This record gives sequence, C-alpha cells and structure tokens, in this order.
Amino acid sequence: MWSNSARTNEPARTLQPTATPAPTARVTPTPAPTNTVPIVVTATPTPSVARSSTPPTTPLPTPSAVATDDHGNTPQTATALTPGTLYNGTIDPATDVDWFRFNAVAGNQIVAEYRGKTLNAGAIALYVLNAAAGSGVTEVGVEDIDNGSGASIAATARETAVYFIRVRSSRTDVGTYTLIVGATSR
Repeated sequence: MWSNSARTNEPARTLQPTATPAPTARVTPTPAPTNTVPIVVTATPTPSVARSSTPPTTPLPTPSAVATDDHGNTPQTATALTPGTLYNGTIDPATDVDWFRFNAVAGNQIVAEYRGKTLNAGAIALYVLNAAAGSGVTEVGVEDIDNGSGASIAATARETAVYFIRVRSSRTDVGTYTLIVGATSR
C-alpha cells in the first residue's frame, strides 16, 4: 500500500493494478437441416504477448515408454519368418526376447545374420524343434556381440524340421536390430 498521508492531511490512497480484460467469446448458433446444431465460435483477439525465441523443450520418451513387443517371446509364439526377408526388431526392456521360426529341409545351409542398430550388446541363437521328445527346442548354435557390429550363425540342417532364431540382450542393453535368415540347399 502506498501512502502519502504523512506529508499531507489527505487520506491514504491504495493503488490498484489495472486488470487486463479477459478475452470474450461469442457463440452464434446457425440453423441446420437436421437435428444437429452447428455452433460458430468467434473469439475476441487478445493483445499480443512477447514470446521467447526459444521454443519450450519437451523431453523425449525413453524407449521403454514407447516400445511395444514386436515379436513372440517363446518358441510357441515365435514370429513366422520367410528366409531371405529382412526383419526389424526391438529389445526393450532388456529382459525382452524375440523368437522367430522357419522351416528348413535336411541338408539346407542355414545362415542367420544379426545387426544391432541401437542394440549394441545382443545375442542370437539357432534352435531346432525337438520332435523326438514331442516338445521343446534344442540349441544348435549361439553368437553374442558386444560392440553393435553384428553376428552370424551358419549351420547345416540335420533334419527337415522347424527351426528357431532367438534374439536377446546379452547384458542390460535395449535397442533395435535387423535379422535376416537364409535356408538354401547346398
């Protein structure tokens, strides 16, 4: 409160801030040929406000916040793949595992190539369906990478069967990768 009554015998005056009028809106209904009523909204412009030349920053979501599970997590839910086709995948969270399945004929040369895009520490493994035991899979080969450069597995199909590729993080790394599998006769 400002007062100058000490110098004069006038009563103290309180200075009040001036209020900026709030923008007003005018709603005008217009007739419509059906039971719906369109509404036209007209806003009264407000005085211009000085804006910062730097737009506000919004933090980017972490991969865990946006990733969805893109491939099966078990041999039973494995994603069917076509040999010779490039597949993209994401391992996120680090405990995620992606499984792929394909058919190979006895004597086929199987080559699986994995490349980490943003998944620098990953691993791929080749499995065959264990038909003799009635269920389960048997590991044929495994390859870990720790530098994002990639890994490959080559094996000869010993029997005509369903084969599987498993992709996982080899540490606590998360990220994206590509996978291509070939199964050709020798």
